[in-house]
Amino acid sequence: MLPRNAAIKFEAKKSMGRSLPLWIKVTFLLVGLEVAFLALRGKLGGLLGMYMLRADSFPDAVSGYFPQENGFQLIARVDELGAIWAISLTYGDIIRFVVVNLVMFLLIAPLKIATMERYWSAFRGEMEKKNIFRWYTKPKLMGKALVVEGVVDLLCRSIGVLVMAASYGIIILIYQGILPSFMGIFGMFLMVGGMLFAFWLYTRFLPIRYCLAAQPDYPLGKVFERGRASVRGYEKQFFGLMMSMLPWYFFSVVVFVAMDLYILPYVTFVAFQFLQEVANHRRQTGEETESPVVPQTQE
Repeated sequence: MLPRNAAIKFEAKKSMGRSLPLWIKVTFLLVGLEVAFLALRGKLGGLLGMYMLRADSFPDAVSGYFPQENGFQLIARVDELGAIWAISLTYGDIIRFVVVNLVMFLLIAPLKIATMERYWSAFRGEMEKKNIFRWYTKPKLMGKALVVEGVVDLLCRSIGVLVMAASYGIIILIYQGILPSFMGIFGMFLMVGGMLFAFWLYTRFLPIRYCLAAQPDYPLGKVFERGRASVRGYEKQFFGLMMSMLPWYFFSVVVFVAMDLYILPYVTFVAFQFLQEVANHRRQTGEETESPVVPQTQE
């Protein structure tokens, strides 16, 4: 039987404290870049905005999709709320959005895996500082980092955005009288259930990121295979553990990722400790002799 979540978190905090000099600088570098990119994204055109207007100020506005020169408008009019939601974009805006976010992803993804690798070394008790910039200079490493982060981060975020857009669409159609009011319950269920599904999917893919950080020389297919295998049979426990970290995730969003200086290593060390406990449990039960991701830690 695995230890309780509180015990896993306690051991993770001890590992963090013992190895602080090994990972603190790279964490500052990663979080500093993320905060800088977050500040620059709007100025560079990396954000798509939605405008909320007063309905009585635009009496002729109607809901729908409206093509315009070099772009389009999306308008949702909800007179019951006295509001109009509008998105007005040119194709140039969309291109800038894609390019800016793609460049930021290309710069951040390899550094994130390099940071995970440093955490893994710290968790193992290894004080060797591997060169983090080789994740940029070696094409194979960079390619694997981009693929893994694309699946773990971008895919799960995209699913969450799609679910929220669908639920908001249902709510707007209800206010417009196109859908019956009881569909509001379905809309709320879709939003909550969809976001939980996106987070559950994230926890299923998260060990793949850790596998690449722990075993950079693995081929990409083996990274996915062994990463998924590391929690096979323990998915519910891992999901429950990550769910208990949700307040930290929300706090990180509220303060614009600045708290990731603590949250990112904390969540990662907790996950590594969980994988270690799974490996120990498998050894005790004779299920397998070695974890697919995290071997026995050095004392």
